[in-house]
Amino acid sequence: MTLKRFTAILVFTLAMAATATSAWFYFDFQAYRTTPARPAVKNQIFTVRPGDHLKTIARSLEAAGLVTSGRYFMILARIEKASTRIQAGEYLMSPALTPDQILSTLLKGRVKLYRLTLPEGLNITETADRVEIAGFCPDNQFEALCRDPDFIASLGLSAPSLEGYLFPDTYFFPRNTSCPSVIKTMIKRFNQVFSPEWQDRATALGLT
Repeated sequence: MTLKRFTAILVFTLAMAATATSAWFYFDFQAYRTTPARPAVKNQIFTVRPGDHLKTIARSLEAAGLVTSGRYFMILARIEKASTRIQAGEYLMSPALTPDQILSTLLKGRVKLYRLTLPEGLNITETADRVEIAGFCPDNQFEALCRDPDFIASLGLSAPSLEGYLFPDTYFFPRNTSCPSVIKTMIKRFNQVFSPEWQDRATALGLT
């Protein structure tokens, strides 16, 4: 066998091997992205911390048993141009979800929400206690903001405190919602329900 013929056979063999490897990877990857890690398993909390890199998230998903391969998950995220678009938060995940579905959930920020119920008649201190018990922010920080003139002014209000403005309702927040965000949501709800006409009437009656 001449050297030229040997080289041609070697190149052909390597090309066939590369093609076979590429085909195997393609079909294996397609099966991975559409196959759950463990069907019919209970949900669990999966947390993405602010600043977590894709590699960290992928490894954590594999360690939690939510995906069978962190490496493949990284490839999937890069194919979908999602490497830097995964949102931080707590997610209710299940190994019964496919990697495609898990990535979609992380990209859309479908985080687990926690309930906070405020009945009517609570004052600022009592509201602050409930906010702290629900795990959102310390009661002293909440109460301080409700009496902070600069913060109150930033809400477009002119009042010595937020007494009477923290609307009683049932709210749902992600776990790491900041104290100012909790208060702003309550004020937003107040403004939605309590029209300017009602506010003027309440002021006239000394109720604000």
